[in-house]
Amino acid sequence: MLTNFNDHSLLLHAFEKSPIGVAFLAFDGSLFKVNPSFCKMLGYSESELINLGVPSVTHPEDLEADQSLWRQLVQGEREGYQLEKRYIHKSGAIMWGLLHVTIVKNQLGFDANSILISQVVDITEQKKKEEEFKKIEELHKLISEHSQDVILRLTPEGMITYVSPAIRKQLGYEPDELIGTSAYEYWHPEDLKSNWLKYGYYDNSDSRIFVYRVRHKSGHYIWQEAHSKRIRNAAGEIQHVISMGRDITEPYNLKN
Repeated sequence: MLTNFNDHSLLLHAFEKSPIGVAFLAFDGSLFKVNPSFCKMLGYSESELINLGVPSVTHPEDLEADQSLWRQLVQGEREGYQLEKRYIHKSGAIMWGLLHVTIVKNQLGFDANSILISQVVDITEQKKKEEEFKKIEELHKLISEHSQDVILRLTPEGMITYVSPAIRKQLGYEPDELIGTSAYEYWHPEDLKSNWLKYGYYDNSDSRIFVYRVRHKSGHYIWQEAHSKRIRNAAGEIQHVISMGRDITEPYNLKN
């Protein structure tokens, strides 16, 4: 039974074996106990971290935000807080941590003798991926805004979620006019029935090429060649479709 164990021993065991960084702090913010995961995360021994203190291993740009929340905590304005902040590894590398600070009140309630527990999850890799994704998004935006081809992002069902500015010149629409509508609304009715089999094809990478007529805002139709690519997630499910379409009306008419 759980009651046969010493509560202090259980707490100490959980502290030492926790896979995330855990530190016990005094009311004034000084460290007095740090677990092995926290030491490993920052590359210091427990005694080194205790001597250095939290401010010394906190990125200067994140220090004020952390200290501001800490002041609110010790002044009784909040019972805990969570913050994404940067830490400085012993090697000088920057580490990202998701910090969660809570109060363990003593028998007399919350006072200067209360203990505060700081738990830190290493989110460095997550932040790196977010930054890489952000850069890719910015690159895609730069390309789409300057491309003469119309770039669309669609749901698997064909609903338009993004349109590049080239739509203005090619089809006369403002991008916002098409958001939330079906791409197939603008196809020529005859091409909806025939072009899927006559001109479209799949390959092993979920790519397609279509040649079809699409309606201009003024009412007439132009011929468009579109290169479409299905984008799947790790589970193989289609997240969205990217399509790049160019006006081939003149060369297509000459050919036919």
